[in-house]
Amino acid sequence: MNIMFRNILRTARKLNRSFLYDPVKNKENYLKENKVILDPDLVNNEISQMLLNNDRCLISRFGRHELNLVRNYLGYKNKKINYLDFIQDKSPANWFEDGILKLMYSNAGFFHNDLESIEKFSDIYLQNLPKIDLLGVNMIDPYQEHYFENYIKDSYFVWLDQMLLLLNYQLQKKL
Repeated sequence: MNIMFRNILRTARKLNRSFLYDPVKNKENYLKENKVILDPDLVNNEISQMLLNNDRCLISRFGRHELNLVRNYLGYKNKKINYLDFIQDKSPANWFEDGILKLMYSNAGFFHNDLESIEKFSDIYLQNLPKIDLLGVNMIDPYQEHYFENYIKDSYFVWLDQMLLLLNYQLQKKL
């Protein structure tokens, strides 16, 4: 696919995000479709039970840059693209987006900017997703996580803001 056509697709996706994207509606729909723990006390209880239990647990959240890189990797690996789904942000690009690679290097501290390292990182990331017991979900764009729903289907979902509120509360208590 030539660069000009890629740029046309990117521009169409940006226009779709600018004019047709409704974050409030997306959040409401996501909450209806998924079991997300919103109550900070329930989040606290769930995390406490996991940590007090002698079993291993993985409590995580998706970093935006890492999530976008691995999502892009899945599209690159799949090689198929549905143009309408791409424009509506329902499927990733089937090429590596240079901007994502630059953000990984400059903002996320990923210091290997070669394809082999990116593929290795993405494969390790994908292998560990099913091990997540509790996942903080970013409600600004909760549908980003849908690319990985087959990997995280057994995880508990909590609103990321509630995890951060809980952490701030715990830190304030210590001070």
